Amino acid sequence: MHIYPIDLAVRALLLMLKRLFIGLQAQRSAAAVEKRVAETLYKPLPTATDRKFTAEAALAPFRTAVTKSLHTATKRVATDLNTAKSVLKVAEYTATTFYTGLKRVVTLPKRFEAPMRVAESASKTFAAVLAIGAAFLPTWVVAQQTEVRQSDSLSSSQPLPVRTEEVEIPSPKREVRAAWITSVYGLDWPQTRAVTPQSILRQKQELTDILDKLAEANFNTVLFQARTRGDVLYDSQIEPYNAILTGKTGQRPGYDPLAFAVEECHKRGMECHAWIVSIPLGNRKHVASLGAASVLKRKLRICVPYKSEYFLNPGHPETKEYLFSLVREMVTRYDIDGVHFDYMRYPEYASRFPDQREFRRYGMGRNLKQWRKDNLSEIVRYIYQGVKALKPWVKVSTSPVGKYKDTERYSSKGWNAFHTVHQDVQGWMGEGIQDQIYPMLYFRGDNFYPFALDWKEQSNGRQVIPGLGIYFLDPAEGSWTMDDIERQINFIRSHALDGEAHYRVRYLINDTQQLYQRLSSHFYRYRALVPAMPWLDDVAPSAPTGLRVEQVTPGYLRLTWEASTDNDPRNAPRYIIYGSTGESPEAKTIDLTRPEQMIASYVSGTTYLYAPLIPSEACIHFAVTAIDRYGNESAPAHISIPLAMIWE
Repeated sequence: MHIYPIDLAVRALLLMLKRLFIGLQAQRSAAAVEKRVAETLYKPLPTATDRKFTAEAALAPFRTAVTKSLHTATKRVATDLNTAKSVLKVAEYTATTFYTGLKRVVTLPKRFEAPMRVAESASKTFAAVLAIGAAFLPTWVVAQQTEVRQSDSLSSSQPLPVRTEEVEIPSPKREVRAAWITSVYGLDWPQTRAVTPQSILRQKQELTDILDKLAEANFNTVLFQARTRGDVLYDSQIEPYNAILTGKTGQRPGYDPLAFAVEECHKRGMECHAWIVSIPLGNRKHVASLGAASVLKRKLRICVPYKSEYFLNPGHPETKEYLFSLVREMVTRYDIDGVHFDYMRYPEYASRFPDQREFRRYGMGRNLKQWRKDNLSEIVRYIYQGVKALKPWVKVSTSPVGKYKDTERYSSKGWNAFHTVHQDVQGWMGEGIQDQIYPMLYFRGDNFYPFALDWKEQSNGRQVIPGLGIYFLDPAEGSWTMDDIERQINFIRSHALDGEAHYRVRYLINDTQQLYQRLSSHFYRYRALVPAMPWLDDVAPSAPTGLRVEQVTPGYLRLTWEASTDNDPRNAPRYIIYGSTGESPEAKTIDLTRPEQMIASYVSGTTYLYAPLIPSEACIHFAVTAIDRYGNESAPAHISIPLAMIWE
């Protein structure tokens, strides 16, 4: 059966307007509404002055209509990706017809302007719906009509029908694949207290086991919790060690955990970002446990009690200096790749937060809400500028509340970064004082997709890496399924967001609902480089030269080359190794855009040992590129060898 655009458009419009008018004038019958709607396609309705017309009343049936159109059309014609694209065009025609029809239907006096504002925003609403549909369509490949067992009807309360078991968006060469390693309360690590030489080794082994699993699944970024609430997991001159390491506050565990984490991440070709809890200091019992080393004892003037906890006061000018003193320790003494701020925000709905004295002193005519937003922005600005003065390649990021604020299309339902906790994150990106953000988008459906897209649209070219709430896969935490996570990854990739981060790593390592298995075998099957930062540096290193290959023993090859140079004198470039098999002309020309041809990433030094496991899959064509700390990749050096050189 064929679906014609005008037929699909009219049917969707009828459905939308039927529900709309039933909501506006319940006494009308559905048949009368349908007749009236048919007339409105050609003749405007008379002016009405007694209709209560709200945005939700107009947009809810519109969403239902477009969703139904996408679903119905896809079931009947989407037998491959090309026809799937045509479905989007059909849906676009539906939205255009809706927009025109609504303008014709709604002719209200000036004091009833809301309907027209709704009509004007309808096309933007459709853009979001269409974007979601585009993410799902590649997974809606239906080979046989008989395989489809769903009803033609689709209620607005039902999830979109997505098939994800066969097809996903191709793996990109560059994307962030991150995981949060949570040390507070030992949620992810550590499980063992480091009190003897043997237990120190066990604690370190627990961390390397996690890193091994992440590396095997081709993750490239680790968010390692280096500061919790007023205590740390590194050798600090400012704050004490967290008791989770040894069982005793302030006691060194026999090694420096942050230094160890950085070294082990880099061995495995992964970045290590120091994750810092910023504003909260913990409850009264926790603060008391820190004793004289607590910031409350040493800098009481920048601390405030609120409810049952203590917080740094963002309104005090010395707060930003104190936080940066911690950041300076980490950036100058450790080879970290980023500093990542969590809880860079006020407590939610904190109208009684005790900062009135500072507000009277520093408010300068601003209202309280704006002043609080400016306080956080000043802290972020101060730290960003300080980090770039020390090591400009170190990324600065935050994990804001998942929804910035209400969009023109969807409500944040009273929980957002801008109004609830005073984070002007889009302002930070617009000003260029963030390199990345990891919005905590621990939601599904309409609470995820439009808000992820909103972050991307307002990113100012900075990297947006949605945080995925994988902990909801655990039945003890929620009712999510793997389908929820797969939809979100497909959406992120199809709309060119910069990757995703998984909260928390324990649910990865435990393979909750086969998440780890699915990522490692499908979504993360191939390696990925982290995205570049051209706003900081866009000059690539020189290409490697003198690429040579020699056999070490049968089955082992050593690749060597001359070092590249870069405009950054403080960091030697690292190297990416590519390879391909076969004797065809296409095989000899390695395509550097294809992640499946990447053999190794972020190799230090100018030597690489290649040991293929399967003779038939052994590479005989190689390319080596150089990459700098900003992600700029050089031109390649190439070499080809006879297959016999590997095994004889």
